[in-house]
Amino acid sequence: MEYRTDGSVRSSFRLTLFCLPVLPAYRDIGRMRRLLDSLPWPSLLLFAAVLAILPLQPEPHLVQKARWLIEARPFALIDIFDVVMHLSGIILVVLKLAFRNRRTAQ
Repeated sequence: MEYRTDGSVRSSFRLTLFCLPVLPAYRDIGRMRRLLDSLPWPSLLLFAAVLAILPLQPEPHLVQKARWLIEARPFALIDIFDVVMHLSGIILVVLKLAFRNRRTAQ
């Protein structure tokens, strides 16, 4: 698959079927990179840590959901949303690291 500077994509038909949902997001990667670059590391790490450990009582939600996975308890849709919300800070840290490492490699 070849990405061009004007935003168009040249690929085979088979690859096009799998990449159609991703193409609009590819154009916004530069915007996302600028947003992540504008976030200072201390604030982002604090945000990730606080979201990962909250609530403290009776136990953090990530620990609770991990226990549920180990015990094979069923998850409701709200539980999946809850895990994603509590992992969002960690996801942002990983994305910022990935973009930084990608930029230094180029």
